[in-house]
Amino acid sequence: MKKLKMRTRSSNLSLFNLKRGVMIFILKVRKQEHITSLTAPWVDYEIKDSVFYNRGEGWEMRPGSGIAFEKDTKRIVFNSGDIAVGTKGVTELSPGRISVRWKNKKLLPGTVIAMRSGPRPSPGIFIHKGKDISLEHVKVHYAEGMGLLAQLTENIYMDGFSVCLRGKNDPRYFTTQADATHFSGCWGKIISKNGLYEGMMDDAINVHGTYLKLIQKIDDYTVIGKYMHGQSYGFDWANVKDTVQFIRSSTMELWDTKNTITSISAVQGDVKTPIKEFKITFSKPLDTEIDPAKTAIGIENLTWTPSVIFTKNVIRNNRARGALFSTPKPVVVSENLFDHTS
Repeated sequence: MKKLKMRTRSSNLSLFNLKRGVMIFILKVRKQEHITSLTAPWVDYEIKDSVFYNRGEGWEMRPGSGIAFEKDTKRIVFNSGDIAVGTKGVTELSPGRISVRWKNKKLLPGTVIAMRSGPRPSPGIFIHKGKDISLEHVKVHYAEGMGLLAQLTENIYMDGFSVCLRGKNDPRYFTTQADATHFSGCWGKIISKNGLYEGMMDDAINVHGTYLKLIQKIDDYTVIGKYMHGQSYGFDWANVKDTVQFIRSSTMELWDTKNTITSISAVQGDVKTPIKEFKITFSKPLDTEIDPAKTAIGIENLTWTPSVIFTKNVIRNNRARGALFSTPKPVVVSENLFDHTS
């Protein structure tokens, strides 16, 4: 099958959805656990058997955690972290006004709580097996997942790409449920410059590969490698002629000798199980110490790793880290402002 090369250029776009997400405003705290709160005007909710549910067209969500924000600055409350927001024992005092039982000294009157759930079903922009992608002056204001999720793509250029609120009067306090931008198994160059990344619930940028654990050495040339993370299942991992390296899991030390794939095939399970394992044959014999019977070993596809330039961006008021890079290729981080990352 002939592979299609995709060259895409997008500019001056703005993406948002106001309906998802639960924002509540703490009005009063009594005995550090009886909290009277006001829901944001767009929140459609139902209380069933004292349990709070957020709902919309065709969906329902029971929040499991929350993030506390300062009302005026929209910064995450210092040293607050993820807050357990039990949704049982909730009572409605009047439409839009509820009483909850949360015990946390950080939850003072005037604090704004973003109630969240774990799943991340829909990124704002999804790129898969693309090439030469250009995103200029594109803004993502909200997504129920990453702002931009790119997988198995060569060369991504972003200038003025932002994950941000819609200005000072935006009623929201956060933008995405996970990373602002996330790159998995990409190669070539990733360039992000002149962007604004704020209010996301994870990193501004996260660059990483997808890795296999060596679980069986069949002979001197052939191994079985396995995905160990559930979110990797079903991913392509490599092509013939790709270069790989081996990593000692306990110390992250590398073997000096690289190797090249001559054949790779998925190990089939039953039809309901996503692909987890690959049978891989290499061009050169493997070092005798590259054996899972002797030590735990990871396998990295070096061909599917990018160089990164991350420059002149503003990263502020977000949960978790500012930037995360896991690539053996050159990374340049310069002239960025990190302001109140938690």
